[in-house]
Amino acid sequence: MIINTVTPPATEPVTLSEAKLHCKVDGTDDDALITALITAARQHAEDYTRRAFVTQTLEVSYDLDDLFEFGSYVELPRPPIASITSVKSYDADDEESTMSSSSYRLSGDRVVLASGGAWPSSLRDRDCIVVRYVAGYGAASAVPEAIKTAIKAMVAHAYDNRAQVSIDAGLPYLHPYKVYRL
Repeated sequence: MIINTVTPPATEPVTLSEAKLHCKVDGTDDDALITALITAARQHAEDYTRRAFVTQTLEVSYDLDDLFEFGSYVELPRPPIASITSVKSYDADDEESTMSSSSYRLSGDRVVLASGGAWPSSLRDRDCIVVRYVAGYGAASAVPEAIKTAIKAMVAHAYDNRAQVSIDAGLPYLHPYKVYRL
């Protein structure tokens, strides 16, 4: 399974001013650095929790073996899932087809085939089903405060310890939000 970000979040869950307040920074000299640290911390937190925080469009592809494993559904990584944009299939001749939205539905974080439905036949072995979808809690204001606190802690740690590699300072805050599959 390969996950691609089609449209990244338009904003970060933590603003520059929130991060600067947390880091106790008054001036503007390090704004570019702190902004980059916010993005890095958010990406690290999303990777750790296996979630999407602020609304973003993702695309995931499944191999034929994945379809046999799941059966009549596929699980979408990076919940919470807001909507499905499209489900495309690729046959053995690499011809693309877009599945009708009436042939599947969103159920939690799964694409479930309609009752009695089946995946298209004669699919290629790799990247045979590609799902484009919108994931995330919504706007930055909808992201749980514990996640924002974790991001601010990681930013502060990275800002204060620039010579060190670790950015794991906020991980204890993220533990309740971690998805343990996919």
